[in-house]
Amino acid sequence: MALTGAAATVAPYPQSTREPAFGPLEDEDGQLFTLADLPGLAADGTPRSDARLGQLERAALVIICVPVADPETFRVELECVRRGIAPFAPSTARELVVATHAEPGCDRPAGADMLVDSLGGAGIPQLRRGVIEILREARDERRRAEGGDPPQEPAGR
Repeated sequence: MALTGAAATVAPYPQSTREPAFGPLEDEDGQLFTLADLPGLAADGTPRSDARLGQLERAALVIICVPVADPETFRVELECVRRGIAPFAPSTARELVVATHAEPGCDRPAGADMLVDSLGGAGIPQLRRGVIEILREARDERRRAEGGDPPQEPAGR
């Protein structure tokens, strides 16, 4: 998993995740968040036999990674993934759409929040920052809803 350094099986074909891979994502203040790479959907958008989509039930953020090919293919694949995970993802979870396998100079397709080249690493630092920001916001909202105050930012930030 490029964001955490967790050992995830990666192969040069789609749907290569066979077992859940969990990894810690630490922000600059030492706050830890757990990310999970889950086996999920088949190419047609239905849950695979080895899917672990039930683990989405407590997710604060669902990162949807769709390879960028042409804009129409991207749009169709994105909608397929959204339909496939809808029964499992909580309505309160935020969604971050990442266009993967982006070559240098590639335009971000409509519907994508970020563009990354997971093999070359381009866009990964920006993705990491974006994920941390979203998870912090979700954590703070949860704390407020539970009657607590979110942590204060250290002075000088």
